[in-house]
Amino acid sequence: MTSLNPTYTIGRQLMEPIILHTNRTRKEAYDRAVEMLRLVNINEPEKRMKQYPFELSGGMRQRVMIAMALACEPDILIADEPTTALDVTIQAQILELMSDLQQELGMAIIMITHDLGVVAQMCDEVIVMYAGSICEQGTADEIFYNPCHEYTKGLMRSIPTADTAGSKLHPITGTPIDLLNMPNGCPFAPRCENAMKICINHRAQRISINENHAAACWVNIKKGIDNGTITLDGEGGEIDG
Repeated sequence: MTSLNPTYTIGRQLMEPIILHTNRTRKEAYDRAVEMLRLVNINEPEKRMKQYPFELSGGMRQRVMIAMALACEPDILIADEPTTALDVTIQAQILELMSDLQQELGMAIIMITHDLGVVAQMCDEVIVMYAGSICEQGTADEIFYNPCHEYTKGLMRSIPTADTAGSKLHPITGTPIDLLNMPNGCPFAPRCENAMKICINHRAQRISINENHAAACWVNIKKGIDNGTITLDGEGGEIDG
């Protein structure tokens, strides 16, 4: 929404990637830009082409950015926090628009977001990352209903719900680690309530929970050892803690 150049018209900014990345003429690029504005449900697209970003609402600017991203017909759309700074009503409209366009154009969407409500609504597969590494991966149902990494569990506990009304939230304590001075062990260990000694010095490998779910957490591995479903050998060593 804030990426649009305030000194250029909407039309110029929409036409630029089309001219640069396709063989269309300026006239064809103009027609394509108008078509994309119409596709993302912006009324009076010919009029909007001549307007500047400050003349559009936040939701309309977000739609222009989506139109720009789709103008060259990508197979994959990478959406990094696509609903940031939008109110709930506009956010719902943008998500519905993206879902409709995905079905209509047959493209995949990679959604990068901290909003777990957006994840639950939009995503089939989920990857949870912390400090640049994958903690957990699985279907949306598995991640939300059976989280198996302590960071994922912390994220779930921090979501306010109707049941938590009037009670304190449970935030993840501590501060993020220094990415320039990464630890040998699990990067989440300093903030983990259930961290063991092995978590500090050794990073857990991802293990399969089931065919649709995997997580890299020593707490989870310890449970597997205690249940007799996991055996460690080699560098894994014994779990001390």
